Amino acid sequence: TGKEWCPPCIYLRTKIFDSPEFDKLTHDQYLLVEVVFPRLPEAVAAMPKEQLDANEALLASYNITGGFPTVVLHDENGKPFGVISSPRQTVQEYVAELDNMQKLRTARDAAFAKARDLQGLERAKALAEGLNAIPKLCRYKYPEVVQEISSLDPQNTLGYARFIANRDELQQQGKDLDAILTSFTGKFSPQDIAALQEQLNKFLGREDLYPEIRQQALRALGDSYSFIRGDFNALLQMVECYRRAEAAAPDTKLGERLRKNLKYYDEQMLPAMRKEMEQQKKNTP
Repeated sequence: TGKEWCPPCIYLRTKIFDSPEFDKLTHDQYLLVEVVFPRLPEAVAAMPKEQLDANEALLASYNITGGFPTVVLHDENGKPFGVISSPRQTVQEYVAELDNMQKLRTARDAAFAKARDLQGLERAKALAEGLNAIPKLCRYKYPEVVQEISSLDPQNTLGYARFIANRDELQQQGKDLDAILTSFTGKFSPQDIAALQEQLNKFLGREDLYPEIRQQALRALGDSYSFIRGDFNALLQMVECYRRAEAAAPDTKLGERLRKNLKYYDEQMLPAMRKEMEQQKKNTP
């Protein structure tokens, strides 16, 4: 979470998690652990460097770049089984999403239980069924299961041999992007924003980027234009970056959220700002 700078994070905390209704509907099923990534200079200075480094390492471990807030659900053994990016409008909607994640956990457990009585490729298929039940972001945290699937499926009919290579490449690209964003934490001057945009555009020039990493980088580039206040052209640039980001990986959670944001910009914000600019022109002598 970006506790002090991220509006969706603040909404999730104040309107969802802090609500008495959330406690009532979840019946204390969840232990909430907050991992904070400050950006405002005073907030960065207030957090010990050891904690900052530990949080950044955790972020990299889950390959989460630019998607704040992100909630990762773990079972009692520390294994992740669900991911929720961004808040929902109401407490009831958020709890329904949590319930959906629990269904994924049930499907995972059923497939893993079935695998116990199987051998060879059939066991590999059951294990893959369990992993395929949960989000891809979570599957990277089951290296022992992935390795077993690969060993039981030497012909790679289930595609998990490539998944191992993809995991390493994806994680490295995520770390590269995170290093760029981290180097500009707490920097908001026009020169800093221009330098960030230059580095992000250079990063986006890489032809080997995975779609979800390209999406995250484009989203970060769009976010950078939001710091240029009162400039309609900057707003247009931001929206264009979001469009490219959504198109890069439309099936991701971030892609879904970007579509909702773009609908708001296209139907409300952009028309309102165009109308305001036209009015200003009329009032200018």
